[in-house]
Amino acid sequence: MAIDGLSLSWASGQRVSGVSVLDTDGLSVLEVERVVAPGLSLTSAWPGGMALGEVTVGPTRANIVRFADGQTNLERALGLGGSSTPSTEPTKLPRDLSAKVVLEGVDMTYTSADLAPVAVRVHGATLDMPS
Repeated sequence: MAIDGLSLSWASGQRVSGVSVLDTDGLSVLEVERVVAPGLSLTSAWPGGMALGEVTVGPTRANIVRFADGQTNLERALGLGGSSTPSTEPTKLPRDLSAKVVLEGVDMTYTSADLAPVAVRVHGATLDMPS
């Protein structure tokens, strides 16, 4: 994983730019141009604050490939998974998590040996997660 820019502040917003994840062959798996959280200060997030405010993400490009063992190239690139038995438990978000996530363009392809490739393009979307 590489990050071109990171701006953190105790009293004001946070910003990350130029996030990229490459697979072991050096091919792009995920690229996020920027993540901006203007209302999130480090002091409000410490310890364990879950009110993130408005978070703008994008544009985002992803090329996800699922292998025969069920693991994706993103999981492998991030060193996640590796379990031969996937969990049947649903993913649970923290109960006190709240955020408004604004997606500024998503361009994703998903490829699997048992499915035809799928392309998803979202020009903009807002996910509202009230507490």
